[in-house]
Amino acid sequence: MTKSGNFQISMKTKMVSLLLILFLILLTMLGINMQSKQNQDRLIRVGFVKTWSDLKPALQHTLAADVILGNVFEPLLRTTNRGVLRSAGAKAWSVSPDMRVFTFTIDRSKKFSNGAYLTAHHYKKSWEEGLALAPKSANSSLADVLYKIEGAERFQDTRTLPGVVVKDESTLELRFSSPFRMGLEQLAGIRYSAVLRDGVHEFGTGPYVIARSSENEVDLVMNPHSAIKPSFSRANIRVVKLEDASGSLARGEIDAYHDFGAGVVCNTERVACFGGVESNHDVLDLNALPGGFFADIRMRQAFQALIHDSKTDGPNRLVTSIPTFRIDSQSFLPLQAGWLDPDRVQNLIQQYSESIPEFLSRNKARPITVVTTKGPEFLEALQKMGVSLSTDSRVVEFRELISIIYKKHDVDALHGNFSVASGDPDGIYHVLGKEGAISSPMIQRPGVMELLEEGRKIVHIEE
Repeated sequence: MTKSGNFQISMKTKMVSLLLILFLILLTMLGINMQSKQNQDRLIRVGFVKTWSDLKPALQHTLAADVILGNVFEPLLRTTNRGVLRSAGAKAWSVSPDMRVFTFTIDRSKKFSNGAYLTAHHYKKSWEEGLALAPKSANSSLADVLYKIEGAERFQDTRTLPGVVVKDESTLELRFSSPFRMGLEQLAGIRYSAVLRDGVHEFGTGPYVIARSSENEVDLVMNPHSAIKPSFSRANIRVVKLEDASGSLARGEIDAYHDFGAGVVCNTERVACFGGVESNHDVLDLNALPGGFFADIRMRQAFQALIHDSKTDGPNRLVTSIPTFRIDSQSFLPLQAGWLDPDRVQNLIQQYSESIPEFLSRNKARPITVVTTKGPEFLEALQKMGVSLSTDSRVVEFRELISIIYKKHDVDALHGNFSVASGDPDGIYHVLGKEGAISSPMIQRPGVMELLEEGRKIVHIEE
């Protein structure tokens, strides 16, 4: 179930719209150069619909944090908007034929915002310190990649990664315990940045520095030691409620608004919109842990069929109740290779529909608990479809949703907005893999985890 977000810019500031998009997504990649006089005291004010939680690369688990941190810190390499890997902290790299040894040549000309030069030591230390932090998700945000490093299984005791080898100040070698074809793409994530810590301060090599931060507001200023000279010398980023966004834009209180797919009204006389956030998804997760209502696979299948049937005309349509809700028929994909043929999808829906009467009967006797971040419309739409909801069903803040999916697992179903790297075939490992950073026992299946692990070891693409 996917949807695109809207990036909004006041018509008053339309001349800087392209630069604004680059600031939020691509500024550190493209390195726009302008004369210093043009940069002096140019402030951009940006509203975010969501807060960012932790502004530490190793703990990054929100899209808002990824946007902010991407302007302050740098991983070894970056992925461009065309999906091409390019230099960041490393100016060159090589991979062994068996895809187990990755060697990076560090760009020693880069400086942290305190003036210190970047070295290979900074990456090793940053990752080891990051792994030692208490994770915000089910696993450490760094686990997607670093669990495969040689010696990682002993990290809790040793507090070191023997497979991350600093050959010299310019050369970093990563030794994986098994082939890792997608290793480079995964290392391009902001979580794998170099961070220089000095007491309470954290310094990065990106074009900006976090000058001040709170739960709902961040100020960025230019990194005087960065070779990248961005278009704006300062940036103020603050949380602006969705219902206040249009008014804030019209009054000139903010220059742009990033709604991360929340679906604010746009393309009005005063506001222009730009699509983006390809990886933003509406996700409906069913809790299949033992003892729960959806532990029975037939109940999960019946619920899928019921949701899919809601696409048809009539008052029960979820897509009518929630304009941003879209249904991906491939959610009916059995454990098989490839994309399901549409006729196969329809056959599965028909097969699963046979269990709907039993689902409704059991559900009436045992109402299910459903939580959503999208407002009461989603819950109301389920009830119109005949689903019985418990009195604990409710609208929750995103933070509570995160706590439920990672730690509590105390609901039958949850519906919210998640960012998953859908453009990356290996991104599904984040969600369903054994060591996936955003995985949850609610939705993990042993068979799927084993297949994903095996898939990460495949060296030859034709396999």
